[in-house]
Amino acid sequence: MARDQHRHRRPRRRSAALALGISAIAIATPAPVAVAAKPKCPLGPNIPRSSGVQWGFSVSGPPSGPHKGITSSYTHGHGTWSRGRAKGAVCHQDSGGGIPGRHIVTRVSLVPAKLDGHVTRLGKLGVELVVPLVVTGSDDASCATGTHGSVTLFASYYDVHVDSAVLRFGAGCRAHDHTYRGASLKVLITRSGAQVD
Repeated sequence: MARDQHRHRRPRRRSAALALGISAIAIATPAPVAVAAKPKCPLGPNIPRSSGVQWGFSVSGPPSGPHKGITSSYTHGHGTWSRGRAKGAVCHQDSGGGIPGRHIVTRVSLVPAKLDGHVTRLGKLGVELVVPLVVTGSDDASCATGTHGSVTLFASYYDVHVDSAVLRFGAGCRAHDHTYRGASLKVLITRSGAQVD
């Protein structure tokens, strides 16, 4: 009879060990990772209010220079600048030439932002703002979130506007390095509604 009880106990021990093993695997298995929402461009229309400088820009059309496969591009952003720091966001999208649309969304990073008045660019006098960026959303597989970059904005002061916007990124986001000029580009850098000197 003792042998019979011993026989009956073995399966129970195995069942208990199996249950513990399954529990351990369940605990060790990581929870599913949340998928980030698809980045969207354009951004919302609200520009943060500030007693300092407000900046904004938008451009629709291919960038300057050769960019193989890009037939359409749209970029815009807005924000504020005060005491050497900027706030705001920029979004960007490329498409065309058989390439699926690629979108990236960025926010202004905590790195200081440089503002210079009375600078000459493109043969015109104006104001320049260098805004540091970090990618917060991307559907371009080669452009990872967390990648740093910048947008350099120039707004000319007088007569017809001759503006420029230059995007630069690190690592896998370099396909989004673009320079924009021309009539479709609008850059605004103002303080209380007046151009920054």
